[in-house]
Amino acid sequence: MTDSARGVSSSAWLWLLVACAVLTQSTVNLLRPVTSYKLLALQADSVTIGLTTAAYALVPLFTAVWLGRYSDRAPQLKLLAWPGWACWWLVGHFWRPLPRYGPSYWPA
Repeated sequence: MTDSARGVSSSAWLWLLVACAVLTQSTVNLLRPVTSYKLLALQADSVTIGLTTAAYALVPLFTAVWLGRYSDRAPQLKLLAWPGWACWWLVGHFWRPLPRYGPSYWPA
């Protein structure tokens, strides 16, 4: 493989990683306030909203620690990429939107 072909392939991985990071951060940062507003609409107390927001901080923390330790021991990082692609495919393949509820279910 020539150096120019190798450079294109490594550049593609970099842009794929950047795109995934941007999409992941955008999703998390949009989902957190939407969840808080939904809890407020359901008359949740401040403790429930605080615990829900804290869960959004703790889950990535523990996941990052576990994945960091695993990536240090893994012989190839491709072993980390395949489960990510599988989860992405499963969610995209089996996800169905929630059924629409009437106005009596969701408070205005």
